[in-house]
Amino acid sequence: MIRNIASLLLIGGAMSLSAPAMAQTAAVEGAGAMMCADLIKARDTQDQDRYSAAAHWVLGYLTAASGYSEDTFDLTPWQTPDIIMAQISQFCGQNPDKPLVQATVTYVNYLKPQRLTEPEQLVELRQGTAALTVYASVLTQVQEKLVALGRLEAVPEGFDQPTAEAIRTLQGEAKLPETGLPDGRTILHLFNM
Repeated sequence: MIRNIASLLLIGGAMSLSAPAMAQTAAVEGAGAMMCADLIKARDTQDQDRYSAAAHWVLGYLTAASGYSEDTFDLTPWQTPDIIMAQISQFCGQNPDKPLVQATVTYVNYLKPQRLTEPEQLVELRQGTAALTVYASVLTQVQEKLVALGRLEAVPEGFDQPTAEAIRTLQGEAKLPETGLPDGRTILHLFNM
């Protein structure tokens, strides 16, 4: 699963070390002190305890970064934990000598332009028996991207059947589960088109 998601990543140099790094004067507790090489080793050897500890640390850091930033409600409005860790792992694979905390700080800076700055309404989307909850603005961004790609004629009011069909077609082309719902893997693929 982790490798399948990592293969979808196209952020390349977007998470570069040119972003401001955390001041080295701050103590780092727990898995954040782990070196990137160790995270990659835990992933590759399927050391679930170590990889899970790192994932929980990263998710906690992202939650705190959202909570302590005055202009941020949600740094990861559509990214799932699997996508977050695949992106962190991509950075760590390119920078094995950096600590996990630096990978996470760099990721926070990468996410800032895409963040939600204010609380927003969640909408429940349904296709058959499947359901998904997303922020209203994320749905609109998905629909705008589908319009830009010529897969929808116009951005509709809410989630409609043409949107679901455009998503389902895209999912089939990308060899993703064809649900017709804009899950995290589908959004990642779509936003990188």
